[in-house]
Amino acid sequence: MYERILVALDGSELAERSLPPAEALAERFEAELILVRAIVLSALRAAGAVVIAPAGPGPIVDPTPHLEEERLEALAYLDNVADQLRGRGRVVSTETRSGGAGQVIVDLANELDVGLVVMTTHGRSGLERAILGSVTDEVLRHAPCPVIVVPARSE
Repeated sequence: MYERILVALDGSELAERSLPPAEALAERFEAELILVRAIVLSALRAAGAVVIAPAGPGPIVDPTPHLEEERLEALAYLDNVADQLRGRGRVVSTETRSGGAGQVIVDLANELDVGLVVMTTHGRSGLERAILGSVTDEVLRHAPCPVIVVPARSE
């Protein structure tokens, strides 16, 4: 039924709550797990990228070296998680891509022809959700396949 299951991770313990159900489904359907992490320039690194120009309109930001740092950290993180899953007999690949998490997940689900997306919701609501948006909402609206959402407060 499912040949490939995309698992959205962001490096947090909360996001990793999606791993047990994804792994159980992969075992049940003998599916490949595709671990994905979107690369977004963190605010701290962005602040470090600001260079004050002697003339001109103001600060100039060159995010390139900082995005590369984010990418390398994402790859190391995904490789670590993938190695743990492989140690338990799972077939696993990893993907990283720059961009907003929701769009990255949807794009990869389309490109890789995945049968299922598994992700954790961060449980934001109210003003926080209005300001930060909801990756889960974006994926639910645009994914080309079913999406399993593991609640933020699940054990």
